[in-house]
Amino acid sequence: MSNKAETQYNPQCGERRTIFSDEYDFLTKIESVCAKEDGIHFLVRTWKDRIATVRITFLTPSVFRFVMVPEMTAKSHRQTVVEDVPESEFETKNAEFTENEDLYIYETNQLSLHFSKNYWEMSIYQNGKLLTKEQAFDTNVDNRWKQLPTGFRVDASGKSIASFEQFVLFSDEQFWGFGEKFTHFNKRGQRIECWQKDALSTNTEDSYKSHPYFTSSRGYSVLLNTFTRSSFDMGASSWISYQMGSDDPILDYIFLAEESKDYKKLLQQYLQITGQIPMIPQWAFGFWMSKCSYMSRKEVEDVVADAEKFGIGIDVIHIDGWQRQDMSGVWEWDTERFPEPEEMIKELNKKNIHLSLWNYPYLQEDSPAFKELAERGFFIKIKKGILQCLKRLQIQSFCVLALISQIRNFWHGMRNV
Repeated sequence: MSNKAETQYNPQCGERRTIFSDEYDFLTKIESVCAKEDGIHFLVRTWKDRIATVRITFLTPSVFRFVMVPEMTAKSHRQTVVEDVPESEFETKNAEFTENEDLYIYETNQLSLHFSKNYWEMSIYQNGKLLTKEQAFDTNVDNRWKQLPTGFRVDASGKSIASFEQFVLFSDEQFWGFGEKFTHFNKRGQRIECWQKDALSTNTEDSYKSHPYFTSSRGYSVLLNTFTRSSFDMGASSWISYQMGSDDPILDYIFLAEESKDYKKLLQQYLQITGQIPMIPQWAFGFWMSKCSYMSRKEVEDVVADAEKFGIGIDVIHIDGWQRQDMSGVWEWDTERFPEPEEMIKELNKKNIHLSLWNYPYLQEDSPAFKELAERGFFIKIKKGILQCLKRLQIQSFCVLALISQIRNFWHGMRNV
């Protein structure tokens, strides 16, 4: 049996088909709408005749949160970047909800959100001009969807297991962001995955510190509000739309706009919503010397001597392979390659050079410390209680569960390295 979706098709009537399997579903038309303390709530019919709830909440006059919850979706045990804010902090008291023959309109003095009554589509206006809108009609000449509209993916029982959103891609629009990435600065035309990986290189899309947040050259930013694996097709599959999605059954994102297209102000809005970390010290912005890896104390000292000979000031030296291989992850110097490390560090400090050390997050199975840490439950486990093994490494290794206080205390006790 074919796994293609079966739906009626009439080119004259303009009905769309999809090239995707029928495990996908998407919003089609608003059934009802209700204004509440936390914003506007829409009940929306889907292509597969399900119901999804869409909530729009203004957090500030230029920032709103979009949350889509398909039917039969549990909200418990869900973690987000931005949690629900107290009702006293909502901007809804200053937002106005109106409707006309064709539209529902929800607006502040800075943004106006238009929702079509004929089919599901949200358009975002700023000072009367279209800023962006959801892409509801990205189809090919055979009337098949190239990218599905706003919706979700379901399992065999009909429960949502992933969600996605799609916006219009303007011809001159550019994108930046997504955390640490080693690809082109302008992300237009790229497929991007936000999932923390030990990338083992700096020349692929894989990265160590991905973040589901991006900025558009049209003067807005989007934070996909989830810690699950997320993906972004920024015009790679279609030149008229971009899509973002995640393994989160609930579609949850925060949309931020800046009238002046001042990207610093846009970033400041983001920090006000998510919180701001302390600025790193000035020396960390200096000149670093590093490779994969300096393998001995002599090699480090030779690098310092050569830099002095050529008049190059070093602010930081980074060492990856400073531990014994069988003790990686327990913060113990390999004193055969790095004899008297404390003395080496003092000599570097005299030259105003800071030392950076790679904190290996795995422990090898043949490590003397492995049995103790396993017995104390310090490793990540898969669902059946079996330790999660990283077989792609040269030696079978296990990832330390850094979220629990006991392992942090264990590491804290190793700080005398």
